[in-house]
Amino acid sequence: MAEEEEAAEVAAEPPKEKTPKLSSLKFKKNPAPVPSTSTTTSTNPARTILKTKEQLIKLDKTKELVRENVLNWQECVALQARGGATEELQTALRRAQERQKMAQKLMTQKQLESYVKGWNPWTVMKQLYPARNTGKKRKAPPTQAARDDVIQWKRLMKVADTLDKAYNHLQ
Repeated sequence: MAEEEEAAEVAAEPPKEKTPKLSSLKFKKNPAPVPSTSTTTSTNPARTILKTKEQLIKLDKTKELVRENVLNWQECVALQARGGATEELQTALRRAQERQKMAQKLMTQKQLESYVKGWNPWTVMKQLYPARNTGKKRKAPPTQAARDDVIQWKRLMKVADTLDKAYNHLQ
């Protein structure tokens, strides 16, 4: 039994190896500044759930708008093949323009046009229905021939001479 007691005492005693004391441990300070609350990411699970829901809603909207854009493209191509520039085609193109505007808020024009083989309702509209020139007619710039007209310069000199005489007479 004496051996068992000695074995129990040896097991109960801590090992006699040198262990560093806590006071001798040195901790390095982190030189990086503490991140502010505006740059840290939210760990609130409710917020992350809302973000994922918003992303899913945005993804669903994008898919729906792309699908509508493809359908509009197919409709416009069919209408063009049937009869050229008609009112029905014009309304379909305007509807396609509105849908494309909405879709471009969520994705780029290149991404959107990749689904419809580069088709753009604005270019088709310009080709089939060119804008009318409703602005004022502008005067043509003077030509060199107008500047070389001797008779016109003589009239101008007479008017200038008359004005000069009138001005001198007033003084």
